[in-house]
Amino acid sequence: MSRNMKSFNVSNPERWGMLVKSWSTGVNYFDPSKPVPAVPRTLDELLDQCRTYRCGAVIGDWITGIAIMTYGPATLGIRIPPAEMILKSEARLRAANTPNAQAGETALSAGEYPVPDFYTKFMTLKPTERDLDTLLNFHHSRIGEYTVNSCT
Repeated sequence: MSRNMKSFNVSNPERWGMLVKSWSTGVNYFDPSKPVPAVPRTLDELLDQCRTYRCGAVIGDWITGIAIMTYGPATLGIRIPPAEMILKSEARLRAANTPNAQAGETALSAGEYPVPDFYTKFMTLKPTERDLDTLLNFHHSRIGEYTVNSCT
């Protein structure tokens, strides 16, 4: 797997968000009559749950562990990314916006900055087209993306 990919990718952000919400709320968002999945403590547990709930998760092969951070509403949660990730993403942006960018170089231009598709799909809907199901699906996806977002 390439180090150019994100550490954690899901092909179904809505289902991933539902899994995260299940851990957080103590309500099984897939089937409220069933027990809530336990918060995973290992990568294998995480991947097993992602398979069970069809999140389409792929974890970079350089990832060797997980850190789960939970906090209450009166606590500000701040995730500090590794310097390597910040510097690498800045370098990709600079490389794409420099006249001498190398051919084949992995770079991001301002117009290509990676934003998950579900944002675009939601934002192109007129407010009158945003029914409760659409809002909840967007919320599931947003919660899921928020929990694993990293410097890209």
